[in-house]
Amino acid sequence: MSVADQAVSRLGFAFCLSLTAIATPSISVAQSQKPAQVSIQYKATLAGIYVGSAKLQIAVTKQAYNIAASGSLSGILKNLVGFRVNAKSYGTLLSQMMIPQRYTTEYGTANASRSIKITYSASRKAAVSAKPPFFPGRSRIALKPIHLKNTLDPLSALFLPIKKNLAALSPDNCQRLMPVFDGRMRYNLKISSMAAQKPAQKIRGFDGPVVICRIKVEPIAGYSPPKARAKKPQQNNEMEIWLTPMNSAGLLIPIKGRLPTPYGIAEISVRRLYLNGQKVAAL
Repeated sequence: MSVADQAVSRLGFAFCLSLTAIATPSISVAQSQKPAQVSIQYKATLAGIYVGSAKLQIAVTKQAYNIAASGSLSGILKNLVGFRVNAKSYGTLLSQMMIPQRYTTEYGTANASRSIKITYSASRKAAVSAKPPFFPGRSRIALKPIHLKNTLDPLSALFLPIKKNLAALSPDNCQRLMPVFDGRMRYNLKISSMAAQKPAQKIRGFDGPVVICRIKVEPIAGYSPPKARAKKPQQNNEMEIWLTPMNSAGLLIPIKGRLPTPYGIAEISVRRLYLNGQKVAAL
């Protein structure tokens, strides 16, 4: 597996094939302010074959956010793999930046699982604990203290704050570099705008406005570089993501993603979308 493939597969925990059926998150935002809330249900396919469903929820005020997600594969993959995942993140919003305070996730199968907890200090340095613990591995690029500063967890990285002085649908909202640490790997998400902002195909049941971004994963540390004899021609590991504005929270939220894999295109797209309890899209 190439370095880019490793990083993309880690990112997939957060978005592509693993989110479904979630309980409403406990809201830790200020009770004096009514939070803006989004609930999204997705369907996931691989090479055109249905492999699962997904749900993602976020509650936001001007000062704080709370995200929760959980899921498992469906159909034949459920019988073969039985993979499931649960994840939560909460933090503060400051100067149109997501600043996580705590991230937890548990993933695995019926036979083996792992839990990860990341906490962030006042200086925004991440501290991680895992059960069972990760073994460093001689071949892995070592994580250094500098790699754990000013990072985002995978859930916080799903949402793009609308930039100050930009319209919500401006392609310039895509232009950013997001440093992500998932508990083992440190990588950058290089986000840029697509040349064409007009979708080639509409999402069935959704007629809302979209911004289309391209995401390229840049591994930094915590990964195993490929052996020289195992190197293969580089695959295009750029992800295409569609986002729609949640103006009440000042965020762009993901409604569709497409990612090339060795097994075909992995795609996840919105089935139902609720903003503040009102249905916006329904398949």
